[in-house]
Amino acid sequence: MEPQRCRRPLLGQGYLPSTIWVVRHAEREDNVNKTWRQSSYVRRGLAKDNSPLSMRGRRAFLDVIFA
Repeated sequence: MEPQRCRRPLLGQGYLPSTIWVVRHAEREDNVNKTWRQSSYVRRGLAKDNSPLSMRGRRAFLDVIFA
């Protein structure tokens, strides 16, 4: 996907090019592993609503970063 480009005024000196990226969050571990809340992640101090990315979510994240 090609990024959408726009231009914004730069204090009367012409225009400054800008790029805006919109990325949806990736799949989280608690979406695919229903026992995550009882797992060692919670005992290590992560909040119940702060699940790490699943392996599929990590791959999706890397696909966006290195696209």
